[in-house]
Amino acid sequence: MTFKILLVGFLLPFVFCASMFCGTTFSTTEVNKFEMTDEDRLREELFVRRRYNRDSRPVRKVSDAVQVELAVIPVQIAKVDAQNEILKMHIWLELKWTDFRLTWNVSDYGELTDILVRVSQLWVPDISLRNSAENWKALTAVNADVHFNGFVSWAPPLMTASYCPIDISWFPFDEQRCVLEFESWSYDSSKLELTSQKASIDMNNYRNNSEWDVIDTSINSTLVRYESWIHPGNMVIFTLHLRRQTLFYWVNLILPCLLLSALSAFTFVLPLQSGERISLEMAALLALNVHQLLVIDNVPTTSDATPLIGIYFACVMVMNAASLVSMVVISNLYHRSVSTHPIPNWVKTIICQRIGRFFKMKNNPKNDQHLSKYRYSDQISESTAARNLSKEMRQLKEDVVMYDVSAVRANCRIPSGEANAVNQHGEDEQEVDWQFAALVIDRLCFFFSAVYIAIVTATFYAFALAAN
Repeated sequence: MTFKILLVGFLLPFVFCASMFCGTTFSTTEVNKFEMTDEDRLREELFVRRRYNRDSRPVRKVSDAVQVELAVIPVQIAKVDAQNEILKMHIWLELKWTDFRLTWNVSDYGELTDILVRVSQLWVPDISLRNSAENWKALTAVNADVHFNGFVSWAPPLMTASYCPIDISWFPFDEQRCVLEFESWSYDSSKLELTSQKASIDMNNYRNNSEWDVIDTSINSTLVRYESWIHPGNMVIFTLHLRRQTLFYWVNLILPCLLLSALSAFTFVLPLQSGERISLEMAALLALNVHQLLVIDNVPTTSDATPLIGIYFACVMVMNAASLVSMVVISNLYHRSVSTHPIPNWVKTIICQRIGRFFKMKNNPKNDQHLSKYRYSDQISESTAARNLSKEMRQLKEDVVMYDVSAVRANCRIPSGEANAVNQHGEDEQEVDWQFAALVIDRLCFFFSAVYIAIVTATFYAFALAAN
């Protein structure tokens, strides 16, 4: 037993030395095989040995404020949702600040001046869109660029949705001003000072939108106060001045409305005997209602203002409705019977004579086939009665020289059939007057409709030019 103990004690130092030699050789081989690069050593220095804490602000004193510079680089307007008053836009949000904990000596790390670092490892300012309509979405994960002097630059591409009040007074010739309001969500101005990098928005990377043109931009900085904060917070406001492109609305709304309004006026040119006048006017009125639905789909539901094209549609629809009513009245006058509605004298004087003379219209039934038939029959009745009367007079002259006036009147009485023809002729003349009055009123309605459409359209174009 004693011998075994002595043997183990004698061999133990040799085993220990052999293990140390073999371990040293293995570790040296592994180091040579997996040698650390300058960037690896730098990352280990910044985030491991220095024990970088991403939750603390990069300031040497608690009273100091982090200087953060902000820039918005528009890429494209995705959509202007006029119904919900939301602007959806693709932008690059560029943030720059200095973190003194991320500085290093360039000569110690192979002249390495900057590295790319995941933002999950860094302190990042909590910049938010104040007037956001929904949570913004990062289009891709972007690393931050860290320089040897501690300067950090981060420009993630974002899809933003911001509230943009839409003024529809001049639709579709309107211009809108949409703003993007950026601020720190957690820090006031004593802890984080937010400023703009540039005096104007950089539009070099902007792609044109098919519906809206950006005609002007501006940047403003202001202070916002909240009840929970002792100091106010910084806010940077980026304003985009947008103008709507009107070609689509000219082709699909304004021009069809103008043609329909002209069509409703020219329905008065159709003959009064035509039964399609009222049907055509109703078709034009329904077509205007269908086109007005396109206006409703492109403007927000609001009572603050009425769009310009909506007023134009309303004026044209009022004219169409008035034309429809006037056509019903004219049709009633044209087919009016004298037995139930004798024609008043003022209708003959004012409408048939004065207004008819103004439009250079004459009450000549020969121009109408329907009326010429009655005129021809009336002429036959008149000639027959005249021949009978002259025959009786000659007979009386041959029989007596002096005759009682009453006897002459009795012998000269016109036959009953011919008297009915004369009475019928008088009624036909009154019916002709009713029809002529209807023609004059029809011409008057056409005149007023044409003048009304011309005035309304000219006013609409004047406002459109003023808006542009």
